[in-house]
Amino acid sequence: MHYSTLYKFMNQRYAKDLTERRIVQLSPLSAFADEVTLGPQIADPSEGTSTVTAENLQLRPGEPIPTAFRRNIKGSVFLSAGKVILGSQVTNVLIFCTTQKFDTGLFMQFGYDSCILINNATNFFRIISESIRNDFQYKGTFPCYYRPRTNHYLSKAASKEPYLLKEPKYSHQKEIRSIWQSKKDQTITRPVILECPELTKYCQIHV
Repeated sequence: MHYSTLYKFMNQRYAKDLTERRIVQLSPLSAFADEVTLGPQIADPSEGTSTVTAENLQLRPGEPIPTAFRRNIKGSVFLSAGKVILGSQVTNVLIFCTTQKFDTGLFMQFGYDSCILINNATNFFRIISESIRNDFQYKGTFPCYYRPRTNHYLSKAASKEPYLLKEPKYSHQKEIRSIWQSKKDQTITRPVILECPELTKYCQIHV
């Protein structure tokens, strides 16, 4: 999806890194698991996980495995009383979290003291993508999908990428995520910090 304007909440020192020092940070999903450090409004220990279920699933010879299952086929598989349960966890992506609308209440709940206005999101993410194109593929910028992480294989939520799923309790955040996937399918455990001089043309401190 294409967005013209997005907002990024952050601490002031990181906001200045972006607008003055031209430095941007992309984070692995594991960076959002620590509730003690980040607090309950930001942290989500289940980030990047998805479980797909089916009861009494029967496939005819030659019939393809349902799409929702194929995504999880490399993960854990359980059989219980006629139920198939497949769990998966995405660890090979970097994300950049934003929101489409500035919400003062949400800004205060997060406990941040600064907000960046990205005034041309398409170009902003294009520049980032070009700087890491050797190692990462830009998957796009998408709204999060607020549903439980365990879903029946025929449900819409089961077809969503795990990195876009968030529990319904976070739905008020209306989060927009930009995703870059490792071309080598490597597990990402540390942030990637980039210096991109052109970014300053497309962002400014909003608060």
